[in-house]
Amino acid sequence: MVSLFSAGLSQGGLAVAFGIWRWPIVPSIFFSLGVSIIPAFILSDLVIWRRTGDRGQVRQRAIAFTIVALLGSAIGVVIVWISVRTASHYSLNHTQLTLVANLSSIGASGLVWIARYFVLDRFVFKGTSREVF
Repeated sequence: MVSLFSAGLSQGGLAVAFGIWRWPIVPSIFFSLGVSIIPAFILSDLVIWRRTGDRGQVRQRAIAFTIVALLGSAIGVVIVWISVRTASHYSLNHTQLTLVANLSSIGASGLVWIARYFVLDRFVFKGTSREVF
């Protein structure tokens, strides 16, 4: 549920920035990451890994989460950029290009999410006792 909520924020941000505001695709992707990364960390920290701690511990986890999320998302940025650039050669209107951007973002995010989850679970939130289901 956390991932679905975060993905909804990210996709909404992408649709607004690229589709409505008509920003270029790369700034639009970074905007979508910006609106989703803080809620994603807070929900992941509290709900998935159920971590608490002093401000220093939370800050360290937040920094590590942000770095991992941005590095993983860099792959997604490249995939979406290539998809939109390729699709733009086929005389698509802006609404269709927005759909291409969102669909390629969802696909790229799915692949990146799996790898990012294992990195975060293994190194950032290690040693946390939690119930998965």
